[in-house]
Amino acid sequence: MDIQITQKQRLFVDAKQTEVLFGGAAGGGKSHGQLIDALLFALAYPKSKQLILRRTFPALAKSIIRTSLEMYPREVAKYNGSSHVWTFANGSIVEFGNCDIERDVYKYQSAEYDIMRFDELTHFTESMYTYLMSRVRGTNGYPKQVKSSTNPGG
Repeated sequence: MDIQITQKQRLFVDAKQTEVLFGGAAGGGKSHGQLIDALLFALAYPKSKQLILRRTFPALAKSIIRTSLEMYPREVAKYNGSSHVWTFANGSIVEFGNCDIERDVYKYQSAEYDIMRFDELTHFTESMYTYLMSRVRGTNGYPKQVKSSTNPGG
């Protein structure tokens, strides 16, 4: 695969910290960076689990899901539109989800993820973020991270 990324996207992909934020103006490649990072992680860590969140599902469908359908190679992964999950040949998953209201966090109550990704972090409340961070856990020895992107305008 020939993947072209910017220097800022490279810094995001290479970051090893527990919490990472990729901020900047609209059109700066933040969502693209999230998808590239998720793809590379899924390929590197068999049976890994990632969740990409937006506040509302329509925002997710119109942006990051649509882009993933254009970007992810069908030779390595298949997308299930009803469950909103990419499943990779090595057993890894990239799941798309939303938290529209506070109690939506409980949809993820028993879940475990290696990486949780917030696309447009400033749209989430602090309590949503704090609760969802607790779902980043597991015993597989893979890196555990929260990777967020945002356009902090307004």
